[in-house]
Amino acid sequence: MKYVSFSASGIPLGGIGTGSVEIRADGKLYEWHIFNNGKWAWRNEDRNKEYMSPDDFFLAIRAKKGKEIIVRLLRSSLTYELGGNPYHLPWLRPVTVEFNGEPPFAFIKYVDDKLPVEVTAEVFSPFIPGDVKNSALPVAIFYFKIKNNTNERIELSLLCGVKSPFVEIPHAESKVSVKKVKNGLALVFEEVNLPSMHSMRRGSLAICSFGKDLNFSYKLEVPLVEPYFRTLGEVWVELRGKGELKSDKVKEKLIKGKCVSLLCIKTTLEAKEEVRIPILLTWFFPNLYDNLGYFMGHMYENWFSSALDVANYIIKNFDDLYSRTKFFHDLLYNTTVDYWLIDLIASQLTTLVKSTYYTKDGLFGIWEGYGCCGLNTTDVAYYGSIMILQLFPELEKQWLSYHAKWQLTPNLSPYYEAFALAIPENMSLFKEYVKKDPSIIVNLNKFKKTVQEIVKKTGKDPEGRIPHYFVGSFKRPDTYNRPDMIPEFILMAIRDAIWLGDLEFLKSLWNVILKGIDSILRVHDEPKLKLLYHYTPAGGESPRTTVMKNFEWAWSLGNVMEVLNVAIRGYTYTSISVQTFDAWSFRGIATFTSLIWLAALRAAEEAAEILNDTLNRERISSIFKEGKENFDKLLWNGEYFDLWYDPVTNIRDKGCASCQLDGQMFASLMLDLGYIIERDKVVKSLKSIFKYNFIEDEGLINGSYPGKPRPSIAGNYELPNGTGLPYEIGSQIDTPWTGIELEVAAHMIHEGLIEDALKILKAQYERYSKYGLMWNHVECGGHYYRSMASWLVLMAIEGLFYNGFEKRLRFMPKINEKAFEGILVVTGNWGKISQKLEGSVQIVTIRMKEGSITIKRLELSKLGENIKKVEVLHNGSVVSSKFSVINNKVLIELEKEVEVKEDSEFMVKITY
Repeated sequence: MKYVSFSASGIPLGGIGTGSVEIRADGKLYEWHIFNNGKWAWRNEDRNKEYMSPDDFFLAIRAKKGKEIIVRLLRSSLTYELGGNPYHLPWLRPVTVEFNGEPPFAFIKYVDDKLPVEVTAEVFSPFIPGDVKNSALPVAIFYFKIKNNTNERIELSLLCGVKSPFVEIPHAESKVSVKKVKNGLALVFEEVNLPSMHSMRRGSLAICSFGKDLNFSYKLEVPLVEPYFRTLGEVWVELRGKGELKSDKVKEKLIKGKCVSLLCIKTTLEAKEEVRIPILLTWFFPNLYDNLGYFMGHMYENWFSSALDVANYIIKNFDDLYSRTKFFHDLLYNTTVDYWLIDLIASQLTTLVKSTYYTKDGLFGIWEGYGCCGLNTTDVAYYGSIMILQLFPELEKQWLSYHAKWQLTPNLSPYYEAFALAIPENMSLFKEYVKKDPSIIVNLNKFKKTVQEIVKKTGKDPEGRIPHYFVGSFKRPDTYNRPDMIPEFILMAIRDAIWLGDLEFLKSLWNVILKGIDSILRVHDEPKLKLLYHYTPAGGESPRTTVMKNFEWAWSLGNVMEVLNVAIRGYTYTSISVQTFDAWSFRGIATFTSLIWLAALRAAEEAAEILNDTLNRERISSIFKEGKENFDKLLWNGEYFDLWYDPVTNIRDKGCASCQLDGQMFASLMLDLGYIIERDKVVKSLKSIFKYNFIEDEGLINGSYPGKPRPSIAGNYELPNGTGLPYEIGSQIDTPWTGIELEVAAHMIHEGLIEDALKILKAQYERYSKYGLMWNHVECGGHYYRSMASWLVLMAIEGLFYNGFEKRLRFMPKINEKAFEGILVVTGNWGKISQKLEGSVQIVTIRMKEGSITIKRLELSKLGENIKKVEVLHNGSVVSSKFSVINNKVLIELEKEVEVKEDSEFMVKITY
């Protein structure tokens, strides 16, 4: 366990798609983005709205032992706050906060030598893999444990104060009311007559506490007027004197000015006694709109009608929600993996709370970067979505299925025409048509007809392209200018189907996959090499930013013709060959994108086999073999694969990219497809990546040119590839991206390069810890989606793979393999898995906590020499099986399938 005293990030509280508020190392709540506001909001008018500050929610404690009374604010501070100061109220002081963030929990210890009690809190929101509803609740829970360490009776009070969020809205009114809940009391804020489109319309916020043998008191309205000691001072004196508040006579008040409402919980602790007291902050703000004015709402609207309704649900199910969330945390952290490493892996769970949308009608989205870019970015999801698949597979399937509906077709105007004309041959011919008939560019029907005629002539049809992301609305993709979206989407779709063993899901996306393959072959195989070819411009040299802003502006007007005019003016010069490193230009055949393409072909070949589509399997296999041969021939330099080579111009870029093997990584770790390229080249390339791109004080940068200086040392100059493009300080090539570091390290672990992998991961952990951003990894915006690839590191460490069609589980730990213990998570089903070598017996044990996993085949590490016996047990009963050994791997096939359910035990004993 670690404690931090300072942090620029914290643990987000809230559920998937509910908005969040973040608790940090000083014990305060920051970034109140639960009101459909702030960086989390999609509607521009809500983006800069902040209704609550860190001082607008506070906790305090009062302890009386004999005649001695101590009152403390449960927060740390460099100054006195909330009315306390060394002149007027010197006895109202903050404490020292010892903060340990272990998502989904923040563990807090409030330290003060004068307090006669030990005060700790587990601060969390329910987070339970496989249980989407109970992981999408709009609640933050402070679960206090207060222990009397003395031999005397102590009178104890906890106080919670919160400002009405509605008072920050000009001319708005709101009401606050006291409501009874089971064994407790709640204070509820509700809006009054806000405009129908306001983000807080129909909204409510509540604080409550509950528990047997607790006494409750409250104040509905305490004005906040500077200096606070004159307004809050009376409250503090009342608390200090009696340990409770003189409750208001009325149960409801209309409030207009800035004020707080206060809830006080009082009890008595006998000598050495301990008490647990929960305090809930719940919310209900359904008025979520996108930037085009469409209502989205929240999934939680289908379950609740108010913040009080949420609170009642939490109270009713508290023990279950707490114990399951805690069990998940404990399984994750109580492992033989080093603490810092599991802490790094778990740190990125925060993005699932901070950056997600889950709409009333069930659409799921996740910001590429917190508050920037768009939702469900294909090329970023390629890395980060493994966490969603493993923890909440129904959400993963939902976004992929929805994404597929936006595959480019001639009916998707104006995108189809815009990207048809982004292809050089098509634009060239279009200009010839316009010379003969200028009315084409002002007559919409004629324009569309002309484009379709041109596409038919050239054969350069953009149909089948996959969108980059959704910008401002689930009804508006931003662009189709990135060809790597297609193979990345294919790989994710097939990965998900295989892990889930979901034939219907695979069938539903099969035509999308085939159209994507054909689109690449039509548009991006100029040299006829069966590899993905990038036209120029292909990155930072393209004026696409200005063009895209104009494109989006025209689209927002709803004027299709204006969009097309922008497309004609701009897309003449804009690329259809950008990739995830969008400011780093790749030309011709690039290792990064071509290897992803080859992996997608290999995966599609596997999918065709599952679907019994012999014709497409043979066709795809032929394409793959030809492409693979050309890939090896054109790009391998004996040490690693060159960044790119353009066979049309014969220009070559000899840069060493950290991402060069991403397609092989996906094929190996996520799909178990074996080697797209020879293993010796994979290992040699990984070693070269570490040799040239890992810098001790920086991490793993995206790329370098061996033998050439870096801009961060030599300053800006031209890329050493003959293009004349800039090579700049802080450019994408010369910086570390945590998502890339994580996937490269995972790949290295898979290939046995453990030491190098751990150096990369430790450098990342220390870098973000030093910046106070442990729970907020940045790239293009904070809480970057790509960094959710941290879960891939866990899978690599465990050597974990599951094929749902074959019911085949692979578990081959790469670290502490003779004494390994950790969490097992397979598509929302989870429990504990372990492997140990006791004398001459290797024992693998699975105990499921929630869900189930069906096993027919097993792949395990061989930890001894000659195997004498393999025994499989399910709940103590022997399961008939046979085994074989291939390449130091024990393959076990069961006579019949075994479903390992909740609280059951599955064990394999291998005797040497």
